[in-house]
Amino acid sequence: MAVGGHQTGLVKKHARWILTVDPEAGLEMFTEMQPPLSPDSVLPILASHAPSLCATYLEAAIAQGSVSAQVGGPVPGVNTTPSPVAP
Repeated sequence: MAVGGHQTGLVKKHARWILTVDPEAGLEMFTEMQPPLSPDSVLPILASHAPSLCATYLEAAIAQGSVSAQVGGPVPGVNTTPSPVAP
């Protein structure tokens, strides 16, 4: 059975569980999904439940051609604000 954009709500509902129990399996779920969910749908889920996987997911999405390497603005769910540097 293919899971696509029309089932984003179902994916969001259950993503917390898999990302909590096995974050790598959750990442694989999003990177191997056919057809893939849009990064606009996936990144907020990852940011909420496994923020450390956002960059890894984006790298995979770029490699798969799901998203352009040229991001034209803020990426939903990803904090791009630089962290303060300790003196």
